[in-house]
This record gives sequence, structure tokens and C-alpha cells, in this order.
Amino acid sequence: MKKATIFLFIGLFFLPVLLSCKNQETAMTDYSIEKLNIDKLADKYIYFGHQSVGKNILDGIAESGINIQISEITEIGDKNTGFIHSYIGENTNPLSKLEDFSETIKSINGEIDISIIKFCYIDFNENTDIQSLLSNYMKVFDQLHDDYPGILFVHMTIPLVEQQNGIKAFVKRILKRPIYGSTENLVRQDFNALLRENYANIFDLAAIESTRPDGTRLEHMLKGRKYYSLYPGYTDDGGHLNETGRRIVAYELLKYLSEMDTK
Repeated sequence: MKKATIFLFIGLFFLPVLLSCKNQETAMTDYSIEKLNIDKLADKYIYFGHQSVGKNILDGIAESGINIQISEITEIGDKNTGFIHSYIGENTNPLSKLEDFSETIKSINGEIDISIIKFCYIDFNENTDIQSLLSNYMKVFDQLHDDYPGILFVHMTIPLVEQQNGIKAFVKRILKRPIYGSTENLVRQDFNALLRENYANIFDLAAIESTRPDGTRLEHMLKGRKYYSLYPGYTDDGGHLNETGRRIVAYELLKYLSEMDTK
């Protein structure tokens, strides 16, 4: 009882500080998509395989009002421009996403200029064998590169989640218990590092999600290792992108694609 009273007192004392972390104002500095020079993408056909966070990103592009067509794959094989997209595989099963992504490209006979694959944060947890997953990932993309040398393949780092904060997180730290998002984000970070080591065309979603409006990274420590988490100002539910988050990521994706050597 005495221990519980102490924790309650500590929690109430620090409550205003903890809540202020969630309520930091996010400055929309210069993320106006309409200012980008995306003429280079005007004649490009881009396939994006994703799940919910990917849809957030496409919504950010659509909400900007920029003149880029976005459509879900319905008529296989029609040559067009803009983004075509599909929901690939099942969440928590990244291998199913790899298979679905590969089969989708085959089904449209590789008639695209750029392809982007995105796993979801929920595909990774503390038990994920990232070396085995990487081996399967590389096998799929080695084959795709051989079969479709004209496609520019873009690899997207794994999105992060907001680290648990507030009184619960504070008490867990006191009790030396794991905080939600800590171990999982570290696993995602380790897989992202493997992607960066093995591929050149990387859109670093994780880095964007963990960067505050002032340019600093939202970093933490776990067992002597530094890792990053999703900035609270970019999400309303701890994982998906809110209006601010999807606008920023959409801007960065279009900027990245427009600056690539797509020939």
C-alpha cells in the first residue's frame, strides 16, 4: 500500500511534464508538396505494395491536391502514369507480403517504371528472426531484378511506433519493466540497418517518422543501445500517420522519387 502511494504521488507530480511531451506543437515548416518539382515523375508508372501506413502516405499525396493519379490495381496490364497500389499479404506475416508483392509485379508483366514495397510496424516483434527474413527478402528481390531489369526497385524502411509514455511508462521504468514500443522498435531498427547495408535505393521512412520538426531525432536507450521511435506529433493512435505525419512523409517520398536517377 505504501509503495502504491509513493508511485501515485510521483505520477501526479510528473503528470504535467509527461503530458506536455504528447502535446508539443508540430511546426508545418516547408512541407508544401505543391512546391516540389515533380515534372520528372509525370511519365512514370509507380507501383506501391503496402498496408495501412502505406495508405496513409497515399492519402497524404492525395490531400495535397497535386496532380498525380492514384488508383488501386483493378485493370491488370494497362500502361498508365502515376501511382497504382495494392494491399499486399497479411499483417504480422511479412513473408506473405513478399510473395504477394512479387506475384503482383508478375501479374502486370513488369509494366511499371518504379516499384516500392513497404512492410508494416506490426510485422516485427521481439521474436522476429530478422536474418531469416532478410534472406527471404533478398532472394525475392534478386529474382525480381533478374526478371525485370527495367524496373527501379525502392526499398522502404520499417515504420516505427510511438513509445509508450505517461504514468504507465514512468512506473514501468521504476519497476524496470519493458516499455511498449521499446524492444519492438529496436528490432525494426536492426532490420532497417540490414536494408541500408544491402540496398542503395532506400526511402528511409523510419528516419522521417522519428525526426522532430526541429530536425532532431526522438531517441531512447535500451540496454546500452540507442534506438528511435515515432514522433508523437505525427500520429493519433501510436502507429498510423495523422494529417501532419502523412503530409510530411508524402512530401519526402515525392521529393525522393523526383530526385532519383530514373532515366
